[in-house]
Amino acid sequence: MKKRFLFFGMMILCAFIKVNAQLKTIKNVNDTASADSEIPNATVYFGYGAELTHQSKVKVTPETKTIIINHLSTAIDINSLQISVPEDVALLSHKYRVYYPQVPIVVKPAAIEKL
Repeated sequence: MKKRFLFFGMMILCAFIKVNAQLKTIKNVNDTASADSEIPNATVYFGYGAELTHQSKVKVTPETKTIIINHLSTAIDINSLQISVPEDVALLSHKYRVYYPQVPIVVKPAAIEKL
């Protein structure tokens, strides 16, 4: 009897954890806006690098907490990063991070390795 009770308790706990994880995923999708950036202006300095101006327009709702801007340079000087928003929008923080997608591991067949 105790084993059955323990088994059903573990099943209910696992189901609760799975539903909770799915709800967190749905919640994160709803509070995130994403947009691609465009480069309207680029200035090249001889021997010193370049200045790239990226622009992006994002439609947000009152529930939006995170904005992801794609297609930015991978070599941004964090100290020169400037973000402007309209007066009725409060920018609380910003973070720059390069996303590197995971490359799937390919297993080579033994016949190919012999070549």
